[in-house]
Amino acid sequence: MRDDRRMNKTGVEQTLGLLRDWLESEAQSARHPHNVASLPDLPTHGRWLDAEGLLPVLAGLATGLRLREPDRDHDPLPDPAWRAQRLNCVGRSLRLKIAGAAVRDALDAWGGPWAFIKGFALARSVYEYPWMRLAADIDLLVRPQDLDAAVAALRAAGARPIAGSVQGHERALTVRGVEIDLHNAPMSKGRLRHNPAERWLGRRCRIDGYPCLSAHDELLLSLIHPAVTEYLAARLVRMLDIALQVRRSREPVDWPRLADDARRLGLANAAFATAIRVNHLFSSGPDALIPLSFMNALRVDPLRRRYWRFWLDRQPDQLFRRSPLRAGLLFGLWLNDSPRDLLRALDYKRRHW
Repeated sequence: MRDDRRMNKTGVEQTLGLLRDWLESEAQSARHPHNVASLPDLPTHGRWLDAEGLLPVLAGLATGLRLREPDRDHDPLPDPAWRAQRLNCVGRSLRLKIAGAAVRDALDAWGGPWAFIKGFALARSVYEYPWMRLAADIDLLVRPQDLDAAVAALRAAGARPIAGSVQGHERALTVRGVEIDLHNAPMSKGRLRHNPAERWLGRRCRIDGYPCLSAHDELLLSLIHPAVTEYLAARLVRMLDIALQVRRSREPVDWPRLADDARRLGLANAAFATAIRVNHLFSSGPDALIPLSFMNALRVDPLRRRYWRFWLDRQPDQLFRRSPLRAGLLFGLWLNDSPRDLLRALDYKRRHW
C-alpha cells in the first residue's frame, strides 16, 4: 500500500515551484487560478500536503483564492476535490476564528497586555485569507507575572484546562473545542538569554481586530522558533510563513536589527539555520530571499556555517525519520551560541521535564 503521507521528489519540486511563483507574483495576478495540471495529485499526496500545512495554500491557488464557487461554464478546476478541500479549510478556519474571538473578548475584558502569536496571527497578516494558514491550536503570549491571571480570566469565561501536556513557561486550555496555548515566554526559557515577552507586548498592534506582535517581533520569532523546536525538518508552512513575511512586509525589513535581537537572545545559530532553509526552499533567481548581509551580521563562526549547510543538505526530515535521537542530539548541540547557552538549556530541561 502506498504511504501517501510522503511525496516523491518530483511532487515536492512541483509544489515548491508553484509556491515560488506565487511569492513572485503581483497581488492581482495571484488571485487568478493557477494551472491545474501543475498541482500535485490530491488523492495521492493529500496527506503529505496536509501534514506540511500546505494543503490550504494549494487549495487557494487551485481555485484562484475565491470564496465563491467558480462559474460552471468557466470552471478552471473540473476536479471537485480541490474545491471540497477549500471548503473544508474555510470551515476549519471558522472554528479557529470562533475560539479566537472568545479568547479575545475574555482577555480584553481582563485588561492585561497580551497577543496572539505564530499561526493564528500570521493567517491574518500575510495570507490573502485566514483559511489559507490553518493551525492545530492557538498560541498566546502574556507577561510572566500575568500568566496565572490570564488563565483565570479564560477559565472564568468557560475555558477548560488541559493537564500534563505543557512546559514550565506555558499553560494549555480548550476554548470552544480548540486548544489554546498560553505562553509567558515565546519559547522554552532555557533557550533564551532573556525573556523578551514584556518588551514585545509593549509594542503590539491590532490586526483585523486581534492583538498581535509587531511585524518585526513576529518575524524574529518566526526565524528562531523553527530551529529550536526542530520544525526545520517538518511543517514547511513555517518556512512559507517567513517567505511571506519578507515578501509582503509593508516596510523594508530591518535586517541589522533582527540580527542584533537574535544575537542578544542567544539564538543567532537558530536564525542562521532557518535562513538557510528558507533560502533553499523559496529563493529564486540570483537574489536570496533572506540577504547574505543578515546572515553575516549573525556572526556565526565559519565551522558552524559549514555544519549547518552540511546538515541541511542531508535532508533533515530523513535524518529525523531514520534516527530521531541522533539527529536531535547533533542538531541541539550545535544550536547554542555559546557553552553557557548550552548549560542553561540543559539545566532548564532537567528542572522542567
